[in-house]
Amino acid sequence: MRINTGLSISVQANTDLWQSEVFAARGFVRGASNPASVGNISEIQLFNPIGSGKTIRVKRVFSANGATFAANIRSHNTALATLVGSGFNLQFGSAAGVGEIRTATPVAEDGTLIAPWFATGSTTVEVFSDWATQLDAGEGLIVSGGGANIQVITDFYWNEV
Repeated sequence: MRINTGLSISVQANTDLWQSEVFAARGFVRGASNPASVGNISEIQLFNPIGSGKTIRVKRVFSANGATFAANIRSHNTALATLVGSGFNLQFGSAAGVGEIRTATPVAEDGTLIAPWFATGSTTVEVFSDWATQLDAGEGLIVSGGGANIQVITDFYWNEV
């Protein structure tokens, strides 16, 4: 913001935006753990249901695997099989989110690979930070173990507008 020649004010808009979203009851979190399954891939998805009328903006994604392995971030626009639940509103007492956390254990990974990342066993990694992506209705983001028989634990933080 320019006040006059030589004087300016710097604002940390990213922190302020997340704080305002939480205070306005539009900040959500939900995580899941999908255990290792012999011969199958463990996947956890943040899914914006068709007809939700909302856009999900993903703020952060934290994940850990049960092994040292290359894990994957994938785009998949079909809801995974098992519904864990909707997002918890960070303004306690306010309505739950429309965003859903879902899991599956398919033989082959679902969706389209966006980016692989290296996970050291049981170490939590911030996979995405600071407004990583946006999901319109009918779109989903998956974190997968990247190989068979690997546990995946993932937390998603997002807002809905």
